[in-house]
Amino acid sequence: MIGLLLLRTAFPRPIGDGGNPASWNEPVCTVRLRGASVANVVVNAPLSSALCEEVLADADVAIAQGARCVTTSCGFFASIQNTVAQRLAVPFVSSSLCLIPHFLREGLSLDALGVLTFDLQKLAPIHFAGVNAPIPAAQKGLISGNIVRKCIENDETVLDLARAQADVVECARALKREFPNVTTLILECTNLAPYRKAIEAATGMRTFDIRDAVERLCPKPQ
Repeated sequence: MIGLLLLRTAFPRPIGDGGNPASWNEPVCTVRLRGASVANVVVNAPLSSALCEEVLADADVAIAQGARCVTTSCGFFASIQNTVAQRLAVPFVSSSLCLIPHFLREGLSLDALGVLTFDLQKLAPIHFAGVNAPIPAAQKGLISGNIVRKCIENDETVLDLARAQADVVECARALKREFPNVTTLILECTNLAPYRKAIEAATGMRTFDIRDAVERLCPKPQ
């Protein structure tokens, strides 16, 4: 079983989104972080000590219920990856950004890696340092007015999936146009994962999300 720490939000999480328990191929134990919102997690700054302690406490709740590893519904928790991982009894995967060192160890060059993020202005060196990763040059964020970004920022309860997919795919296309050498795209934002197949079809880039990070870094026992 996977322990899944969720933000306190109401916006839709379609199948594919790591924050939707139905997206996973094994049972999931969800714990909602009472003190975690988009406003205080998606930040270009260290997370508060109180929030870090809540992550640790709620991770322990999931572990007590049988979780073999713990993950989150927001890639910006990358900044506390090492802090939390050192204190848990099971593996912790805060973010799909944890895949960067994994792919580099496999021999992929840094200039072949791209990151699609929720907010490029807030994705900062602290998030890459948190997962012991160098910073790829190829990064794009959802532009202001993007329907997915608007839905998340305003915590709206309705999302036009067709329009959301079109907007996200265009963002991925823009990254590929600017950085044509990128072959592997990491979706920092768990809310982008429902559109990964469409991204791959439109750009030819292999695309990975938080579920891949858990699968590769904490493989399910056979």
